[in-house]
Amino acid sequence: LASVCTASLLFGGYPVILAIAAGLISGLGIGIINGLIVTRLRIPSLIATLAVSTIANGLAFLITGGVAFVGRLDPVFLFFGRGQVMGLPAMIIWMLLAVLSCLFMLKQTRTGVHLVCTGEAEEPARLAGINTARMKV
Repeated sequence: LASVCTASLLFGGYPVILAIAAGLISGLGIGIINGLIVTRLRIPSLIATLAVSTIANGLAFLITGGVAFVGRLDPVFLFFGRGQVMGLPAMIIWMLLAVLSCLFMLKQTRTGVHLVCTGEAEEPARLAGINTARMKV
C-alpha cells in the first residue's frame, strides 16, 4: 500500500518529498493498526499481520485497479534507489543510515532500551514498570 501511495502521487505530478512522506505515513499507519490489533484485541501477531496485509493488498488493488504504473519517474526519486554517492550505490548509504539510526535509538534512548527489554522478556519488563503494550504498538 505504501508503494502504491508513493507511485500514485509521483505519477500524479506531486513533489518527490511529498510522495515519499505519504508512503512512509501510510506504512506507519498500517503498522500502528497492526500493533493496536495485537495489543488491544489480543489477536496473535501472525494472524493480525496476515489480516492487515490482506486488507492493505486489497486497498492497493482498489487504488490501482490491478494495473501497474507505467511511465517515467522523476530522476530525483530514481536517485534514491539507483544513484551513487562517491562510487557507492545509494541503497548502501540508505541501509547504513538506517542501521546506524536504529542502533543509536535502541542503545542510547530510553524508548529503545524499553523496546529491547519488552522484546527480550515481556513479563519482567512489565514488572519493571515498562508499558509493554505501548512498546508493542
